[in-house]
Amino acid sequence: MNRWLRWASPALVLSGALAWHLSSTPALEAQPRPRAHPPAVVTLEGPGDGGQTEVLLRWLDGASPPRVLGRITHAEGSARRGALLRGEDGWSALAVVAMEDPVRGEGYRSALWRVTAQGRVARLADGLVDASNALVTERGAVLVQRGEAGPEPVLDPARRALVEREDRLQLDRVDPVSGARVTVWSGRGQLAFLAAALRGDELAVYHVTSAGAYVFVLDARSGAVRPLLGPAPALARDFSFDATRDELVFARAEAPGSARYEVLAVPVHGAATPRVLYTGASDHLMPRALPRGGVALSLPGDEGLALRGASGDLARLAPLGAGSDCPLAATRDGRWLLLRHSTTQREALVALDLTDLSAAVYGDHGALVEPLGFAPGSP
Repeated sequence: MNRWLRWASPALVLSGALAWHLSSTPALEAQPRPRAHPPAVVTLEGPGDGGQTEVLLRWLDGASPPRVLGRITHAEGSARRGALLRGEDGWSALAVVAMEDPVRGEGYRSALWRVTAQGRVARLADGLVDASNALVTERGAVLVQRGEAGPEPVLDPARRALVEREDRLQLDRVDPVSGARVTVWSGRGQLAFLAAALRGDELAVYHVTSAGAYVFVLDARSGAVRPLLGPAPALARDFSFDATRDELVFARAEAPGSARYEVLAVPVHGAATPRVLYTGASDHLMPRALPRGGVALSLPGDEGLALRGASGDLARLAPLGAGSDCPLAATRDGRWLLLRHSTTQREALVALDLTDLSAAVYGDHGALVEPLGFAPGSP
């Protein structure tokens, strides 16, 4: 496995960014149909081992046929990641895909593409970290992870310890029209992960080094850096931002090798003292802060979706029954939640109406589907 896939995958599970295979499976259990049509979802779709991805506008309730916005050609079997951008000229889908077959130990062969709602397709930047994603700040700055592989480490037989390669890492701001790049941060280590957009042009970065992992706040315009957490073991994943409490929310293993994970909230300003929101014996709690406050997560034992309210109460929703429910995105008004429902037999993309728990379900489709979120313009 490519070393960057190994580093990036744990961090990307909840930020919503992993694709899955929607195979031909038994029909999902009947669910209450939404009283209102859910907003359209933007997806990247294509054969898992193929070399082309379609950017689609898809209505999960089948109210309209899907609309193809554009097609991207890339290396066969590439990971597909993406984000949505709102701009003065409308909205666009941003996609990161590998342009060349991976070379062992390399990890910087991906490119950033922009596909507009009007169907214009443009390649904006190369040399991106494989299996990484773009991040869009609240004010619309586009950030990508780039870098250059460092020398392979020389193993010390006496230590008998795993030694990770130290790469030159950089975070670049990319103009979404011209593709012009400005490096706003650089350093060394194994990973500088774009963890979560905060307020304005600030974002949280998860920096993994040989000395441990750190979280810092980066200003995408000025490049100013403010430390938040660390050093600590590299055990954190699934970052999101709770704008109502100004907190960074993420999951973290309680200790190296532990099967128990905790969901933490850390103030972005002031004393960065973590609060434990939830603890469970699961490595895929996949927490996500919601626009109206509270945190959605997947319960241990694959018992489905739960919501932790601002008062700390935990309500099990599990709209599709038992399984793993990964919250991916929410509309700005907090009404609709996009999630991935997975069991050992099937997987589906779900738009859940949190006002009455009715659901629109899209499944039984033989393709890799990477949802980028609800189409901009949603309430």
